[in-house]
Amino acid sequence: MDQTERKKYATGKPIPIRDVVGESAPRPAGRTDEPGSVPGSQAPGLRGQRERPEGPRGKGPSRRSEGGQGSRPAGNEMASGREEPPRPQLVPTPLAELPHRSFEHDGCEWIVRLCGQASTGLATDPGAPVMHLFFYRAADPDVACGDALVVGRSLEGLPELRLPELLAGARSAPSANETGG
Repeated sequence: MDQTERKKYATGKPIPIRDVVGESAPRPAGRTDEPGSVPGSQAPGLRGQRERPEGPRGKGPSRRSEGGQGSRPAGNEMASGREEPPRPQLVPTPLAELPHRSFEHDGCEWIVRLCGQASTGLATDPGAPVMHLFFYRAADPDVACGDALVVGRSLEGLPELRLPELLAGARSAPSANETGG
C-alpha cells in the first residue's frame, strides 16, 4: 500500500482485506473449473493446510482416494470393509416334525401344532412367552383350519380342557383363493 492509499484509509475505519490483497471483487463460492485454481483455504502455507505425518501411516494413498467420496461397500460387505459371513439357507420344518398334540372336540379328532414361539418385553424384563398354534383336522392333517396366539412356554404345558376352548376362538385359516394360491 503506498502513501496515498494510507491517507485514504487514515479515517480509523478498518481496511477491507480485498484492498490489501489486491482483489477487486469477492471470489465466487464453490469450486471453479479452471485447472490449478484452489480456494484460499487450500492454498499452500495458509491456515488449515497440514502436512502428512511421517511414518507408516503417512505413506501410501489416502483413504479418500481408495473409495472416493460417497462410495458405499458392496452388498456383501459390511461398512468396515470386511465381508459378511455367509448365512445358512433357511429350510422350512416339515409339519410332521413340529411339536403337536391330539385332542377331541365335538366328536371330531383334532391336531394342534406349535408353529412358532416368541417372548414379549425387553431384555431386562423378558415378559410373557407366546406360542403360535395351528389347528388341523385329524382327517386332513396337512390343511390348517385355524390359528391362535397363546401365552405359554410349551404345548405340553397347556391343559387338555383348554385346547377345545382355543380351537373355538381360533382365527380361521384363509382359503386358497384368499391367499392367491
